[in-house]
Amino acid sequence: MQYLKSGINLQESTGISMRTSPIAAILLLVADSLGSQTFDLGVSLGAASYNGDLSESASASLRRSQLAQGLVARLELDPVFSLRLQYAKMTISGSDADAVNPLLRKRNLHFRSELSEIALTGQLQVFNLFRIEPLRFSPYLFLGAGLCWYNPEAEYGGRWLALRSLGTEGQGMPGYPKAYSGHAIAVLMGAGMRYPLSVHFSIGLEACLRFTNTDYLDDASGNYVAYGELLRSRGRAAADLGNKIDARTGQQRANPKSNDGYQSLSFSLHYHFGTNPLFRNSLFKNPVRCPAF
Repeated sequence: MQYLKSGINLQESTGISMRTSPIAAILLLVADSLGSQTFDLGVSLGAASYNGDLSESASASLRRSQLAQGLVARLELDPVFSLRLQYAKMTISGSDADAVNPLLRKRNLHFRSELSEIALTGQLQVFNLFRIEPLRFSPYLFLGAGLCWYNPEAEYGGRWLALRSLGTEGQGMPGYPKAYSGHAIAVLMGAGMRYPLSVHFSIGLEACLRFTNTDYLDDASGNYVAYGELLRSRGRAAADLGNKIDARTGQQRANPKSNDGYQSLSFSLHYHFGTNPLFRNSLFKNPVRCPAF
């Protein structure tokens, strides 16, 4: 009935009827509906780390944490559910020098990568599911997917060299796979909380895990290529960085059965267009509604 009333009001105010111009009427209804939602833009700053063949443990991964920053646009469809479009830029890195296992330390691989990501996620304000009014303090969960672009590098001769073009596992050589892609699909999931400072500003804290469909964020996935074979086909830098232990061709270099991932912990500041409906609500105490069956 609310939509019918909106349609009548729109007809009276614009002169467009749903019968004579249904497309225009639908667009006006959508615009009218979106106008009742809240929209905010945010910036974030934090730290990112990586999980893969060059991070033996969670503690080793955290020790290699690097800067992460991002932008987010969020449309709150109702007090429970929001849609977010977000962009993130971060650096991830890993090194066998952090490993306890002597075999990994002997392998002696390392990398860093500038990584960019764009993603669309859905956000669920969990405490608002059974409340008549939304809480001012708002914990949430989120889930979504996106694309990430990466370019692993290693230090060699005082310079950082792009590893993908070197083909450290024989990529591009006869009888070997072609070079791996420089982008991947990422599935994002995590949790956070936000708190309004004023009518227009709020702050947040968020932890996000990413699972990707690639095992090459760190340039290590398959087997060794013999040093001499790499030297002849790809050059000295590829041989020195790809096979530091003079392993034979086919000897395992990394685990191809487990894809790489990365995560971040970030603080954010948001600007709300219009009035932030959470600002005037109490911090924790709001009436609780029972679910209808």
